[in-house]
Amino acid sequence: MTVELFVVAALLIGGVPVAASAGLRGPSVLAVGFVLGSAAAVSVGALLVMLGLVSPPLLVLSMTAGVGIVMGWMDRAQLLTTIRQPSVLGGIGTAFVLVALLWRWGALNLTPDSFRYVTTGALLAEGNLGEATGSLLLSRGLAVPVLHSPANLSGEFHLRSLTPLFAVATLGVLLWVIRVGLRQAGVERSTIVVVQVVASTLLVSINRFVFHAFYVNGHLFIAGWLLLLAGSIWLGTKYARSPAAVTLGRCLLVVAIVLARPDGALLAGLVLLPLLVQRSEKASVRFVPLLALGAVTLGWNVTIARVFQQEFGVPFEVRALIAFGVVLAIAAIVLMALPDLLPRQLGLAVEATLWAVVVVSSIRRPDILKDSVRATYRNTLAGDGGWGVSLGVLGILILIVLLVSVDPARSALRFPVTAFIPFALLLAFLRDGAYRVGPGDSLNRMLIHIVPLAVLLLASAFAAPRWRRPVAAGADDEASPCPVVRVVDGG
Repeated sequence: MTVELFVVAALLIGGVPVAASAGLRGPSVLAVGFVLGSAAAVSVGALLVMLGLVSPPLLVLSMTAGVGIVMGWMDRAQLLTTIRQPSVLGGIGTAFVLVALLWRWGALNLTPDSFRYVTTGALLAEGNLGEATGSLLLSRGLAVPVLHSPANLSGEFHLRSLTPLFAVATLGVLLWVIRVGLRQAGVERSTIVVVQVVASTLLVSINRFVFHAFYVNGHLFIAGWLLLLAGSIWLGTKYARSPAAVTLGRCLLVVAIVLARPDGALLAGLVLLPLLVQRSEKASVRFVPLLALGAVTLGWNVTIARVFQQEFGVPFEVRALIAFGVVLAIAAIVLMALPDLLPRQLGLAVEATLWAVVVVSSIRRPDILKDSVRATYRNTLAGDGGWGVSLGVLGILILIVLLVSVDPARSALRFPVTAFIPFALLLAFLRDGAYRVGPGDSLNRMLIHIVPLAVLLLASAFAAPRWRRPVAAGADDEASPCPVVRVVDGG
């Protein structure tokens, strides 16, 4: 238990000062700080690995805490003001109590994938990552192994409290983004509280969210990182005391997402795309995270390529990701010099392109699309994937919200959710195999990535500046004003 307390303390020290510098206060600084701290730990561990250095857990955690200490020292007054709040002190104490209870309980789901993750974590802890195969590094990434590797200090292979605490932090991030986003839109405080209660209840009532909260895997980590990244883009930087702290946080989240899955670079790119066309933000705020995405995609896949080269040759997907990283890095540099080069409708063009590629691919291999759609239907609506009716209800609610409310600023939340559908179908063609029926199917597990974000998308409807009137009402206008004033510049 001592190791787990130390890990949680290091992650909070690494992330809370970044959140505080951005302007967060109250318990939300702990939730956002924990999510950022986990991303910082992954970033530090990956940097050591890509530089060819050993990355023992104590060094990674010390350097993670160092990131927070530097940020805290640069903004000492704000950090001290934040930490001294009774709600923050009480939240820290509650977190440590939860660590003790969760460690004692130890209720975690372990699958064959879990053992692959902790195998890499053990190799990291022993300084023997060179013994890992290229396929293991490519398919399982580095994020989960880095986060769980400290368990080896106490003779275990995974941390019992880490994922459940991250689930609680994800819920806290959801509540914070809803509060700030609706408050910026002028929504009354009582309404915001009701929306927060309904949204949080909806999320925790989804049984697959609860399952992933007690599962040694990376899917819930990706969900939390995507939620915070997309949520911060939706909010912009108007809420922040320091846009630089927001940009640093986004870069850490991007790095963690890339290192969590082989398709992490593509996922992070989808979430970042709305930021690139936000004219209201400075060029550095918009494009530095893109530069981080290109750099980590390039560096990590070059590292994997070295391992593959020693085995049997570098596979095509690794070479393609290396090229993707180079293109992103160059694009970020060019766009910082020409910040208005990208069209505002870039998201729609990318989404249409994804669907077009899916259609073309299905003409060549119709069996993959047919079997994937059938399996996804069985998994999400027929109960074979363990979702019950939750995804169906969530999808219907999102469709209604998108049809009846008008909010251009919502694209930062809408685009990653709707673009995920053709993106997921395209992955089936890229891997040359249809998705399968059953809870162990890859897409069935990947769907949790966008569930918290989808719940946030629903809640954002209360910030919409316009609502379409029903046809039966005989309205002449396309939409009616919403009884709030929108102050967020969507770009």
